[in-house]
Amino acid sequence: MSYSANVKREIFNLENTDKDTIYAELFGIFIAKNVITEHGIYFSTENVSLAKRIYSNLRAVTNIPIQLKYVISKRLGTHKMYEVILFPTQHNQQEYKSFLKKIYFHKNFSVVENEKQLAGIIRGFFLSCGYIKSPEKAYAMDFFCGYRRFCHLFVLFV
Repeated sequence: MSYSANVKREIFNLENTDKDTIYAELFGIFIAKNVITEHGIYFSTENVSLAKRIYSNLRAVTNIPIQLKYVISKRLGTHKMYEVILFPTQHNQQEYKSFLKKIYFHKNFSVVENEKQLAGIIRGFFLSCGYIKSPEKAYAMDFFCGYRRFCHLFVLFV
């Protein structure tokens, strides 16, 4: 297994208990993949541990029903995909708006003064699209984000 995969596995084994840190981590994960819409959240990954982490974090901070799907994709070969879906109904639309406010609270860098929250954002971004090289070979940490506006935002956090 790669060094980066081992680091991510260690992070997945750490449990988040503080709700503000959970929101920060979810913010980092979701902005890296641009999955938040006004109609819901649709996150897709091949990493089962990441899907479980997102699911458990969402369960900890919201009562909106969450779906966790397992799909076998035949696109560019056969591989397993895990989908975490949060679609609010008319009944819980207000709770979803409140959830989005708490998530987007972290978008304003000057508001994020707590070191734990900042670490949560960076951790979420890393879990979603990060890579770290073994220190025995070289010191390198890379993030692969396909959305320019979120890359600029992330640079402010680092």
